[in-house]
Amino acid sequence: MNENEKFWLVGLLEGEGSFLKGPPSSPKMAQVTISMTDKDIIEKVSNLLGANYYTSNRGKDKGWKTTYIVTVRGKTAVNLMNEIKPLMGERRKQQIEKAISCWSPKKLKVTFEQAENIREAYKYGASTKDLGKEYGVTHWYIYHILKGKVLNGPVA
Repeated sequence: MNENEKFWLVGLLEGEGSFLKGPPSSPKMAQVTISMTDKDIIEKVSNLLGANYYTSNRGKDKGWKTTYIVTVRGKTAVNLMNEIKPLMGERRKQQIEKAISCWSPKKLKVTFEQAENIREAYKYGASTKDLGKEYGVTHWYIYHILKGKVLNGPVA
C-alpha cells in the first residue's frame, strides 16, 4: 500500500473502523473490522488489506441496505494496528491498545525443524497418520504442513 492509500485507510478507520478483542470463542484474537453500505469503499479496503469482504442483509425486511464488512484478525490485525496507531486520535489509540493487549499468537504444535523432518519423511513414504502419531498432532495437521499452510518457513 502506498502512502496516499495508507492515509486514506487511516482516515476511514478513524471514522468507521472498530478495533476489538476477539469474540468469546477466541478471546485472544485481536481484530480490525469496518462495515458500511458503500460497496466500492469496502472493495478498496478489501484490496488494500488483502482480505475478503462479506455481506449482511440483516434488517432487509425493515428496508435497510446491504452492509459490506471487512475483518482482519490475529497477526495481520495487530500489524495493521501497530502501523496506523501513531496516526490515530487518542480515543482510537486507546481502543487499539486494548485490542492488542488481548492478542496472543497461537503456539506452534511443531517446530520449523520438525516440519522439515515431516516433509522429508513423507517424501520417503511415511504416512500422514504415522507422522501425526509420532509428533502428537492429527493427520490433518500433517497435511497442512505438507501443503505449506503452516510452518512454511522460519517462524520469528
